Amino acid sequence: VLRIPQMARSNITIYDVAARAGVSKSTVSRVLQNDDRVSDRARKAVETAIQELNYVPAASARGLRSGENTSVGLLIRNICTPIYAQLNHHLQNQFLRLGRHVIQESVVGPYREFNEERLLQNLVSLRVKGIIVASGTIPSEAVANYAKRLPIMVVGRPEPNETLHNVAYAQEAHGQMMAEHLYSMGHREIVIETVEVEYSIGSWARNDALIRHAEKLGMTTHPVDVTHDPDYSDILNRVIRGSDSTAVVALHDKRA
Repeated sequence: VLRIPQMARSNITIYDVAARAGVSKSTVSRVLQNDDRVSDRARKAVETAIQELNYVPAASARGLRSGENTSVGLLIRNICTPIYAQLNHHLQNQFLRLGRHVIQESVVGPYREFNEERLLQNLVSLRVKGIIVASGTIPSEAVANYAKRLPIMVVGRPEPNETLHNVAYAQEAHGQMMAEHLYSMGHREIVIETVEVEYSIGSWARNDALIRHAEKLGMTTHPVDVTHDPDYSDILNRVIRGSDSTAVVALHDKRA
């Protein structure tokens, strides 16, 4: 059984509050800003009207009036992927500790079909104080264009554009560690899942380093491009069973 209750009016304005309280719009504004230049009687009337009307002032409007904006934008890649889920968790905790309000846009579709620049544009239009970009697919040029208007930091990927603030994983070192670990375990021929650089700068850089360091150690590598999510049975039959490989390096733990 589907029941759809009648929706309450959602466009209550400051003028409605003023009319219900019997005061001016300016008086309501002063109450919202905790201005001392309001009588106790007027303040009580406004607070009662706000409660009766379920009025919620727009955060952007409060920021413009007070001159303080605590909103931070976060553009993050699909949080179904464990590394992005962890990154999202830690970023949210830190923003909460700093007293910042987070407005988040999440990438939920295939990278070729999802317009991440539009999500970034949405965050900019909401007049946030700054933006964290945590995605390996959005082009650096698009981020740099918006960075001319407000502070933007790119996290979790190596950033080729030196004009952008960046905090990244040490992908070169990680690739070397992976190669040395596999070699120490006795593996001499391995299959490596790879992706196009446009799909994920970080994943591409890590696996590029892995291949170089593995081959430097004398290992045989079989890179397999999984950018377009190929059939795993094809990978098994064509690459793994068609070689003497003893290990497969998955793109990330979810794919493993």
